[in-house]
Amino acid sequence: MSDQRKDPKDSPATLQKDVERLLEQAGEARQQLDATRRDITAAQVQASHQMMGYIEAINELRADIREQLHQLEGFDPEDLEAIRHMGEQLASAPLFHPQFEELLARKARAAENGRSFEEQLREQVLERLDEFSFFPGEKEKAARRAVLKNLTEADKLTKAGELPPLARLLLSQDPAGNLGAEAASKLLQALKEGLQEYLSRLRREHKSLKNSAFGRHAFSETPDEAMEDFESLRELLEKMREAFADSIERQGPSPLLESLIEEYGLDEEEEEDSEDELLSAFLEDMLDESEGLMFSEDFGPDFDLFLDDDEDVEWYETTHERFPVGTSVLVTADRALGRGVANINIKGWQGRVEEVLTNGDDIVFVVALDSLTLRQLPESFIRFTCEEEYGAFSRYEFGEEDLAPAQPRDTEEEAMVAQRRLFHRFFWGDVQEDEQAARIYDIMLRSPDSEDIDNWAAYFNTEVEYPFHAVVEGLVLQHIEPGTEVEVLGVEGIDDDEGFGLVASVKKGRAILSYPLMELMPVNERDPKAQPLLDYRYWADLML
Repeated sequence: MSDQRKDPKDSPATLQKDVERLLEQAGEARQQLDATRRDITAAQVQASHQMMGYIEAINELRADIREQLHQLEGFDPEDLEAIRHMGEQLASAPLFHPQFEELLARKARAAENGRSFEEQLREQVLERLDEFSFFPGEKEKAARRAVLKNLTEADKLTKAGELPPLARLLLSQDPAGNLGAEAASKLLQALKEGLQEYLSRLRREHKSLKNSAFGRHAFSETPDEAMEDFESLRELLEKMREAFADSIERQGPSPLLESLIEEYGLDEEEEEDSEDELLSAFLEDMLDESEGLMFSEDFGPDFDLFLDDDEDVEWYETTHERFPVGTSVLVTADRALGRGVANINIKGWQGRVEEVLTNGDDIVFVVALDSLTLRQLPESFIRFTCEEEYGAFSRYEFGEEDLAPAQPRDTEEEAMVAQRRLFHRFFWGDVQEDEQAARIYDIMLRSPDSEDIDNWAAYFNTEVEYPFHAVVEGLVLQHIEPGTEVEVLGVEGIDDDEGFGLVASVKKGRAILSYPLMELMPVNERDPKAQPLLDYRYWADLML
């Protein structure tokens, strides 16, 4: 009798169908993620080869020009001195980021170590892309342990590291027949929940990857500005080499040299340092553009101001008499933020102590920067942290010796608003060119001192047109059969208990139900009425 009263949704047969459906979705998500990784890798390797070609050509041109300088004659002594000074600067200027020197050396050594330069580049890109991977959640890990415990063909385990292959192997061994209905249902339910978490993880990783600088570069339809700068510099140096060659042949100043100076708007009579201006005209953009390009080991900032990542070290909250939580502090340490960000000195930063942590031996203070300090951070640094470090630009850890008491320069609310403005300006993409990034930015800053979810609630309650049709995706909840079409009537509130975000009122048949908005997808993504849901889903996939 008890078995007859059980929900049919909990039966092994139903759960196995759910697992099979999730495996199919997981396979599609994995294929999509792998395809994106391949596209990004191919784009980065191609860009690297193209950039290396430019660098080698530019270095060769610089060497030729430097040699030509010693062959020039027939010039006014002052003009010749100015031109040679310019040429020497051109030949020794730090034109490229040091990583390119390492890439050139690595390319030269490629033949010696038996591994092609192409192979090394590809390996380096893949290492960077791995940084966008998310770790498995507790349900996924629990499902994997449960599957391993119940598998009977242990010889295949080494070939099935991820959850989906293990799940397929388990299903092939007829768990319902081997374990009995109750044990099989429990195992399949755990597997179902683990696969839901696995699928969500892959989709978040895919979105994060496509939204990164790597993804935007790979899928952008606009010309690469950095490549255009390389091409412009190469063309300019070729003109200079041609002008010097003609001058050497004429044994005097070439008209080509005069044309070159005129082309770059240089007037020796008006400017005493015209030779330095000519060099600046060649290099000004390149010195900026080459800083931090591509994907060397030194590409990203290596922050020295974070807690030890050793998993064996446990940090817990404590109190401190000199700097309790809420204290305004001044950073007195005179040093750079970290390797790769040597241009940012932390001395003079101000903020508030948010946490005091200890591992039993050391004490660190988690400091949230105030609004004045946040506004002084370089835009390029904030952009990088939003693209690569999930927006980690506003909070840092310091030792007591790095801090001194300070008078507050703003309120906590003003600091929080400044942080939100900067984060949402750069995290979602280029708000000047990306329409979705601009929309999310506007929604998040409607009430700058409110939480994201509160701004979404206000937006859906005041500006979204109802009703609209949606399809239940059911990645986490399956109170409604996945694939069911419903009518969204409005947003009724925020789920504070389970963290599902906005809760919508949906109509299914004659029934009016409550269902998380993050579990719905538009019926037709091209429908203008679907845009708010797509924007919210993009935010929810990364934030909830």
